[in-house]
Amino acid sequence: MDLTPETLTKAMISAQTAAGSYDVSVLTTSGPESRFGETSVQMDGSVKLLDGRASVVMKVVTPGLEAMETRVIDRVMYLNMGSTTQGKFLRVDMDDPSDPVAASMRGFDVQFDIRATLEAQVPAILNVTPLGEPEEIDGVMAQAYVLVTDLTLLPPDMVAMLEESQAVSGINLPDTLTETYWIGPDRLIRKSVSEIKGMRTERLFTNWGKGGLIEAPPEDQILSPEDLIT
Repeated sequence: MDLTPETLTKAMISAQTAAGSYDVSVLTTSGPESRFGETSVQMDGSVKLLDGRASVVMKVVTPGLEAMETRVIDRVMYLNMGSTTQGKFLRVDMDDPSDPVAASMRGFDVQFDIRATLEAQVPAILNVTPLGEPEEIDGVMAQAYVLVTDLTLLPPDMVAMLEESQAVSGINLPDTLTETYWIGPDRLIRKSVSEIKGMRTERLFTNWGKGGLIEAPPEDQILSPEDLIT
């Protein structure tokens, strides 16, 4: 295969679509440049890849805060924020422009659909380069590839999401982003690492084609309008 941004990403997208699901573990650590100082966020969950969208279940653990669980199914989000939501799930229509919660969580499911990210990213990728020798990850020999992306060339919707992330983290985005993907011979991602001004994100991808169960919570676990005012 000729190694170009187009050929590599096309092979990755095709392999992910064929697999259909995966489990993922995401660790994000931030340095003193962040408005939150040195901290970490651990997310573990599963993703099911559908036509044009993804279903997601993700548990989020941040030191000093209650654990959270987020599920997204057919663009409906179920958000459990512990005692804040009385241990139940707040149901949010992610396409409702009048809902401030929906606005704040815009793009949550998209960030876990690596296909959508890669498709939008291709025109902005400046170069792709193999790095070092293959190493064993998740039982396969995975080759590292370094992708350098010009963030100013990304589509407007991705730029908007990055700007929202910038506002939350307090970190000014650079013009370029360097990411490293470890890819197996089946063209499935096993690991990725990116860093922006002291904020490092590492993702481990496992169980391709055998991702965990994703389903909506039962009705008795969904926060009702009456619950919100009591």
